[in-house]
Amino acid sequence: MNKITLSTLVLGAMLILGAVGCGSEAPVAVDNKNKDAWYMDPPAGVTKTELVDPATYAPVVPERIAEAEEFLSEIGTSQISPGEVAYFVGRELDMPAVTRPFLIRGLSRNQSVQTIRIVGNALWVSSKDAPGDQSPLRRQPLVLIMQEVPELVYVTTEK
Repeated sequence: MNKITLSTLVLGAMLILGAVGCGSEAPVAVDNKNKDAWYMDPPAGVTKTELVDPATYAPVVPERIAEAEEFLSEIGTSQISPGEVAYFVGRELDMPAVTRPFLIRGLSRNQSVQTIRIVGNALWVSSKDAPGDQSPLRRQPLVLIMQEVPELVYVTTEK
């Protein structure tokens, strides 16, 4: 009869756990655009969109992004007060009488140009990266001045 030592048992257990995986998995490649929960493609085949005037929106200043993210943690848009516009963007935006300010989700790199389109009953916030911009993708909320903003917001990036 063979004598089983403690070291043999430990070695056997390590081999079994290593073969089963024991919670350690090989790294999985993740597409950059899908690393953030705010990223959301519009439905396939969208052809009819209406471009929103760039004068009606502005990015939230860097020192207010974390606070804006809290407003947008559960929803794609959040109405804010007219007084909060300058607080979030660092300057006043023209607000015609029948409009209201909203925080909306967006993603960006350092040198991105953002556009907003109306797609049916939703908004589509898209950022186009400058050629060669290899900066990491980050959340970039915006303030948008409109009459009514839908809750559904598609957020995409493109090179």
